[in-house]
Amino acid sequence: MANHGTGRDPWSEWRRHPTVERAVTASRRLGERAARMGREASGRARQRLDRGLQTARARARERDLLGEAAYRALTLVHDGLGLAVRSLSRLERATTPPARPNGRRGRSGDAGGEGT
Repeated sequence: MANHGTGRDPWSEWRRHPTVERAVTASRRLGERAARMGREASGRARQRLDRGLQTARARARERDLLGEAAYRALTLVHDGLGLAVRSLSRLERATTPPARPNGRRGRSGDAGGEGT
């Protein structure tokens, strides 16, 4: 960034300000805490889903009305997931970024990608 001939970078001073440093630290902690809570919630949801599927599979083994309903529901979910997996696989292959040549250029036109 241009310093307009003053010989100092005002942005460096701003980043070192104690209030800004505290805000950045608090923001990082909040982000880490949110990520940890997300992982924990995801783990709990996965455990509940696994228990529910175990219950549905156990019920599907029974030869009564509820067993038949559970069996049909599992069949529908299984078939739908198979279709989704195939579609997502095709989408994954279709959206693969193209290979780029080794000498990539930065925005300012130099090979290093740094602006001068």
